[in-house]
Amino acid sequence: MGKDGVSILGGDDESDVLWTILEICGFDYEAYERIEEEIDEEILKGAENEVIEALSESLPDLVPTRENLNAQLLDPYSELNILLSRCEIGYLEFLILGVFILKTGAVFPPELKDKVLKTAAWETDEWRWKEEFKEERKKALQYFRSKIENHIDGKVSVPESDFWN
Repeated sequence: MGKDGVSILGGDDESDVLWTILEICGFDYEAYERIEEEIDEEILKGAENEVIEALSESLPDLVPTRENLNAQLLDPYSELNILLSRCEIGYLEFLILGVFILKTGAVFPPELKDKVLKTAAWETDEWRWKEEFKEERKKALQYFRSKIENHIDGKVSVPESDFWN
């Protein structure tokens, strides 16, 4: 198989999982899509860069709110926990959820933290990567795992690399 970049959130499968989790957590996709369409229209009209940049800055971050994510994580019968319980491997779901928890400062239940750490272990991940990306991915996973291990509920963790994007 082999992927060709080290980002957790890059790729079609990752995008599908990201949007599924966002939808479960109440993200307003329609509002996001309206702004994207407006940006596209302005580009086609040949609008000034400032107009396009201003519209781009109004796009909401692709992360759920801390409150919505906490509500899903703390309710054992929530749609998100049901989704996670049905994952055979849960590889992408757990990695992306780890990113969302770090970016929002959401609560990190210990059992979920263990699953994210196991999923982000190099031994679990190595086979997915083309040889030329393995060393970079291994370093990125070490960085990600250290952020997960040191997460403090309520504290946002901003990445120092583009690994999450």
